[in-house]
Amino acid sequence: MVFDRTPFRQGIRKILIRGFNPLVDAIEYGRELLPRVRAQVAARDVARQAAAA
Repeated sequence: MVFDRTPFRQGIRKILIRGFNPLVDAIEYGRELLPRVRAQVAARDVARQAAAA
């Protein structure tokens, strides 16, 4: 995935959870989405540090 297209890179700070069962959605986001976003942000930060060195 290209980091420039991630929601974090675009300045998104909050995710609105809507639908029929937001509790289940929130649990799934916590298990699936948030760890992936955190990993991509960490990889981007490492790449930036390596490029600056």
